[in-house]
Amino acid sequence: MSKLPPVNRRSFVRLVLAGGAGSLAGCVREQQQTIVSPVDRPEEMVPGRILEYATVCRACPAGCGLLVRTNEARATKLEGLPDHPVNHGALCARGHAELQRLYSPNRLREPLARGEDGVLRTAGWDEVLPRVAAALASGDTTAPFAVISRGLGPSMRDLLQRLCDAAGGQLYEHEPYPYAALRAASRIAFGHRGVWRPRLERARMVLSFGADFLETWLSPVAHARGYAQARRYHEGTIGLHTQVEPRLSLTGANADEWLAIRPGTEHVLALGLLRTILQERLDVGLDADTRAALERLAAPYNTAVVEELTQIPEAEAVHLARSFALTRPALALPPGLASSGAAATAAHLATLLLNLAVGAIPEALEFVRSPLLERLATPADLDGLRSRLADGGIRLLILHDSNPLPALPDGPAWDAALEAAPLVVALASTLDETAARADIVLPISTPIESWDDFEPYAGVTGLQQPATRPLEGTRHAGDLLLDLAGRAGGAAAAALPWASFTELLRDRWAALQAKLAPDADFESFWQESLRQGGRWGPAETVSTVPTAELLAGAWLADAGAAAATEAAGGRDLELILTPSLHHFDGGREPAGWLQEVPDPLAQVAWSPWVELHPDAAQRLGIAQGDLVAVESPLGVVRAPALLNRWLLAEAVALPLGPRYGVRDGERVSPAQLVPARYEAVSGEAVWAGTRVAVRRLGPRNQLLTPRASADQGERPLAQTVAVAALRRGEARPEENEHRRGLYSEHEHPDHRWGMVIDTHACIGCNACTIACYAENNIPVVGREQMALGREMAWLRVEVYDEGDEAPDVRFLPMLCQQCDNAPCEPVCPVFATYHNPEGLNAQVYNRCVGTRYCSNNCPYKVRRFNWLQPQFPEPLNRQLNPNVTVRDAGVMEKCTFCVQRIQAAKFRADDEGRPLRDGDVVPACAQTCPTDAITFGDTNDPDSRVSAAVADARAYAVLEHLNTKPAVRYLKKITAGRSA
Repeated sequence: MSKLPPVNRRSFVRLVLAGGAGSLAGCVREQQQTIVSPVDRPEEMVPGRILEYATVCRACPAGCGLLVRTNEARATKLEGLPDHPVNHGALCARGHAELQRLYSPNRLREPLARGEDGVLRTAGWDEVLPRVAAALASGDTTAPFAVISRGLGPSMRDLLQRLCDAAGGQLYEHEPYPYAALRAASRIAFGHRGVWRPRLERARMVLSFGADFLETWLSPVAHARGYAQARRYHEGTIGLHTQVEPRLSLTGANADEWLAIRPGTEHVLALGLLRTILQERLDVGLDADTRAALERLAAPYNTAVVEELTQIPEAEAVHLARSFALTRPALALPPGLASSGAAATAAHLATLLLNLAVGAIPEALEFVRSPLLERLATPADLDGLRSRLADGGIRLLILHDSNPLPALPDGPAWDAALEAAPLVVALASTLDETAARADIVLPISTPIESWDDFEPYAGVTGLQQPATRPLEGTRHAGDLLLDLAGRAGGAAAAALPWASFTELLRDRWAALQAKLAPDADFESFWQESLRQGGRWGPAETVSTVPTAELLAGAWLADAGAAAATEAAGGRDLELILTPSLHHFDGGREPAGWLQEVPDPLAQVAWSPWVELHPDAAQRLGIAQGDLVAVESPLGVVRAPALLNRWLLAEAVALPLGPRYGVRDGERVSPAQLVPARYEAVSGEAVWAGTRVAVRRLGPRNQLLTPRASADQGERPLAQTVAVAALRRGEARPEENEHRRGLYSEHEHPDHRWGMVIDTHACIGCNACTIACYAENNIPVVGREQMALGREMAWLRVEVYDEGDEAPDVRFLPMLCQQCDNAPCEPVCPVFATYHNPEGLNAQVYNRCVGTRYCSNNCPYKVRRFNWLQPQFPEPLNRQLNPNVTVRDAGVMEKCTFCVQRIQAAKFRADDEGRPLRDGDVVPACAQTCPTDAITFGDTNDPDSRVSAAVADARAYAVLEHLNTKPAVRYLKKITAGRSA
């Protein structure tokens, strides 16, 4: 028997640890790890150090600049690029959610091929690529191939166009929403296809005929910034806003005045307003010939005709015309998707005439070249492609990162066409609706993993660089197409000689360098472009001289008949498709953040809905939450009913982004209920005017509205002040005159962090909420848990509607108020929540035992409890911010003003040997806000922006009578009416 070695303290600990590790090895799946030698580690990769990469957001065609924050090669947060001319550092909710698109558990990692049984199964690259290359190389000129792509940047478009030209194909770039009518109006009015560029910051009044410019129309983040500047209180006034549309949008909810109009009749109202302006000699700067032409065009549209066709009362129309003409500079904007009817181009042109009459062009409205939007295929073009697919006239259809089906009319016809096509190949990152109908699906990298460039308008070219390694198994779409061209050989291979897409991109940027900086070294030019996110200068504007075609008015020939047709009866209700702030057109996989955060107005999460006016619902025997079917001759969708007072009583509204069901598990887009009708002059799809039947299916309440109450309950939560009262210095009630600053219950010797939220600037877009999710590792709990009242958002945007005869919508971002006299602190039995020396109501996670006394005692209801273990399935766990603790089940959590950012700013200041400066600390919510509604800083600093905001005449505290002494102040919303 061998003698055992002596056991001392050190060997005993080593033995216990080894035994523990061995016992766990059989219970836990071993994870493969990569060991990186410190000798070989890239110089820029330092553990714990954040690296930022400038790139381009591709969530929509706006082309905002993007800053990707990475930790050890993982992208963990997206923010706006500060110096980018489009978004100036802000980012919308959809832009933030691109991070979840990158790390979606549904990402494809291997090619799929459809077998003889019709089922898509995993296949190898060497199995599928030869099939695609053979179809590409086919010399069959009677059946060419086609490519449908989302809007492309210059380099990727060059690649695809070269491939199409060499191999006999045709390229269709597709983006949803009515760009075709907008371009056609520019061509008729000014002889070019320039794109509207409203300068909202210059306008004293904005009149929108349905353009949802704060949600999806053209460039919402840029518009939000200009809108906030125009609305700012200055010299006793604010910019005014009137919204005319058939259903209250988020843009309309921010307006001073909202008018309901029958969709498709916007041109009638615009010409009626023009007639009044000309009759009363309120026009500006029109020469005699132009004025005579406008009088002739507007002559038939008297106030009686306007009221009959549009449902806008005569008195309202006259008042609106006078207000618009006398409040200069004024700006009129055209219809959006919800109002895009058979007279869409006429509505755009009538809006342009209004702008001409009041001198808005070019003072408040410019036209710029947008190579992307100018070349987009029209819906009629795509319908022609569909017909050729159905007839077997296309041998190969390639879908490049495009899911057009949710935003195309007549879905059954597209299903049949894709079924008839010989070979459909989808280059996609997830199995979306269109990719699921393909014969071969090739997994591609997302924009955050890819090289590319993007040109939202001439003069601005963003350079897109990968900020993280592509997900294993995916390939760059450009490299994949170059590979296919090489395999096809012949003219295709000769037209695309580059070994990689990066080489093509650099060659194109070498040409750009020769144009912009011919004396510079290319490598220096390239590195500088990467650093700043691209190259940009002044926007390239185009002519705004009216054409003879515009003044002749032939474009009005069919508009009156179209308006009369859409005003006529048919089936029960008129269908209105509304854009989706969170889901855009529904072409992308819906991110968990965008589904969990309720829609800003409907306040619905995780489900679609059908909006009905209460009068229509009563007539049909439908109550809130009832399951209803909406049926057109092309099909049926079903969803729970949501009653909406601010909707035409003769209409039913369906948001375009969410997915609706016919049978359990089936996803249907409401666009498929609309027949394939196209406006002749522009090729735009006629979205308005479809009649549908609505019927109740049963009382199944599937409507998830976690924040359903729009009533303040007689509590002054979201307060307002009339602009006249503000001008007279009556912003505060007399009894609150002494409350000028933040009151302290504790000593704060170094810093007292505070926040001021301007509810007049807040537009309710939820960008702050989703930025908070991303920054602070807030888990998505899902529909079932939210139905039980278990949500985790640290910051929510509460919505209150105080309107009776007209909407009076108020947005109130609500987060932990960091109370100095916090009701949550004394009731915690384990001192897990306490007040720190800098005024933060801190939370010690590993001390919390989950009694939830603090939540019960919080009057603001901003604390969240983890009922379950948070789930971040692979690869979603890669998005987690390593600077923020991931909480466990049974732990309470909440906002702490992004304390990790406060600490990081202190470290930077210490490294630089200086004190903290105002602006060094910017929480995620304030950083992303497009309207700069959130101000944060140290209230101990009397010169800080936040101290000035706290002293503003509009400042107040929510539930101030409770004496909680919060560190958050709100500025009252400014209205044109009485103080409330």
